[in-house]
Amino acid sequence: MDSKVVKGEYLSDGFGSVVMEIEESEKVKVLDYMERAERVFSITLSLFDDRKYIGPYMLFSDGEWLWPSHYVYYLNKNGLKSFDSAFYSHIKNKDFDVGLLSSEDRKMIGVFIERCLLNVK
Repeated sequence: MDSKVVKGEYLSDGFGSVVMEIEESEKVKVLDYMERAERVFSITLSLFDDRKYIGPYMLFSDGEWLWPSHYVYYLNKNGLKSFDSAFYSHIKNKDFDVGLLSSEDRKMIGVFIERCLLNVK
């Protein structure tokens, strides 16, 4: 999958190449931001962690970054010891205000997801 999405990035499983540890005082703000973003895609695929149901597979976006729903689960479970520093800077610069997606953002995200599903470069 391309790393660029819409205007920004797709959070990879490794959370990018430059990682940082988020301070405990910021953890709630980061997780809240990720949970308040708009759901832009979902499928009827159930996710599990050691037989514990996590939820359905969904993608969320703030119009610049895109991330899967299970990231919030694992960040809650394992902490924010390995977090993408560019994504953190992005949401901190927005003062942790996720905002709303524009119709143009939704359209661009839809095209990106469609291209990924069809494996079109």
